[in-house]
Amino acid sequence: MKKMKGKKLDNRGSAMIVSIVVSVVVMAFCLSLLLVAYSLYVSTAKETKFEQCKDITESFSKYITDEITKPVYLDINEMFNDMDSKNVIWFYLRYNLLQANWPKYIRDDSTDEDENKAYRYIKINSSDKNNTFSKYASCLSVCFYYEDDYVSDDGKEENYNLHVIVSCNYGDTSYSVENIFNLNITDFEIPDNPSEEYNNKSAVLEKGNEKYNPAGNTIDTSKKWIFTFDERK
Repeated sequence: MKKMKGKKLDNRGSAMIVSIVVSVVVMAFCLSLLLVAYSLYVSTAKETKFEQCKDITESFSKYITDEITKPVYLDINEMFNDMDSKNVIWFYLRYNLLQANWPKYIRDDSTDEDENKAYRYIKINSSDKNNTFSKYASCLSVCFYYEDDYVSDDGKEENYNLHVIVSCNYGDTSYSVENIFNLNITDFEIPDNPSEEYNNKSAVLEKGNEKYNPAGNTIDTSKKWIFTFDERK
């Protein structure tokens, strides 16, 4: 009888060891499943965040493109009548681009300091309720710089390349789009005998207003500026 009890105890001990081993294997399997599930979750979350970042950038890039290319002013009357419009980006470029305080980017010769001077950034007003993108003000940024293209021999036509980089930094995710626009500058058709009203409008347009010309730059109102989309890099 004592021998039988010893065998039963041995069997129970073996069964307990087996059950412990099985439990450890099951726990390890469950942990591996949890790790796989967590990895999938992190990967999906990153992918979702990237797609959100991409969508925001693409949408804002289209908005900026429209702001730059849609205003087309064929004479100074049209410009004057639109001075207080929502086309702030176009007017900002008109009064600041090609000015002494915004030098052009020279690709082969620029130092880091030159590049910093050539780059201009705009901020999105987070409190502007009329701007769909104001809620993304903390993660969106826009950088402008321009380069020479060509100037005609008689100086009556100039062309420049305007680069616009829209970037979104959303947590550890980032996405950017660079668009290039052609700026064509020619002369407006000026009346042979401009009226007093025409001259007054021209005088007002020379300085614009502080909203888009904070530096108080002066422009040549006889010049017609047309921006067109060129390419996306």
